[in-house]
Order: sequence, then C-alpha cells, then structure tokens
Amino acid sequence: MLRNLLIIMAISVFATSCLKNDSSQQCPYAPLNTAVPQAEQNALATFIDTNHIPATRHPKGFYYNIVTPGSGTDSLGMCSNVLIDYKGSLTNGSEFDSGENKAFAYALLIEGMQNGLSLIRSGGEIHLFVPPSLGYGVTPVKNKDSVVVIPPNSILAFDVKLKSYTATY
Repeated sequence: MLRNLLIIMAISVFATSCLKNDSSQQCPYAPLNTAVPQAEQNALATFIDTNHIPATRHPKGFYYNIVTPGSGTDSLGMCSNVLIDYKGSLTNGSEFDSGENKAFAYALLIEGMQNGLSLIRSGGEIHLFVPPSLGYGVTPVKNKDSVVVIPPNSILAFDVKLKSYTATY
C-alpha cells in the first residue's frame, strides 16, 4: 500500500514538473527605436507651424496633442491588445483609413502609433502627427484594389481614442 502511494506521488511530482508556468512567459516583441532623419523632422515641424497646429514635439520625433489623457495606471506593453477608434489622414486632409472598435495587437501597429498610444490610458484621446520613418517610410500602402492610399515618405495624421487595452501575458 505504501509502495503504491509512493509511486503515485512520484508520478504526480514528475507530471506537474513538466507543466509550463504561464507567469514566466516573456513577450517576444521588443520596442522599436527608429531614429527620425533631420529632413523628416524639419518637414514635420514646418507642417505643424504652417498649419498652426497646437501640438507638442516628442523626443522620438513625432508631434502629439492629448485631448483627454484617459484613466488608469497600467501602461501599454508590447504584448498588449488595444481597442481603438481612429481616423488616419495625409497632410492634404485625405482620409486613408478609419475604424471604430477596432482591435489590434499593439506590437503590430506602426511605431508612431505605438509611441503616441503609450502617452494615454483607457478612454484617452490623442492627435498624432507621424513622420515617415515612424509610419510606412518609403513603402507605398495600397488598398484592396491596389490603389496607393499612402504614398511613400508621407507624414501621417491620426485622431485616436484608446477605448481599452489588455496584456496578453
């Protein structure tokens, strides 16, 4: 009887030691740290000044205006999922994309959007002005009909409301 009990205990210890502990799982994404070329910084500053846009320059090279900071104390992490309302447009005012209640993996957003969203919390709203290097750079973005909606080297403007966010782990 004691021998059977010891065998069962040994099997239990062995089986549970093979289980993975999810709390030790690490996020596979690392934050980006793209350097914005001086020419892009100058072009974006000129756009902001010429259009009298009330925005603050961030050290990473984009401009922003926080409309509402939102609430909460948790920070966005690279493995967060976000739920946002947004509108993206070019400097000529043409809208290239928009959505309501759209869910995205934070790490898969363009770097300028990641940087901007990190400044607000749930319920927060922000206007972002993103230089090409923190957007799509030299790559043209096409719609489903293969029409270019974002030309190469475009400055992007976003109005974003961060509805909620959660960490996946």
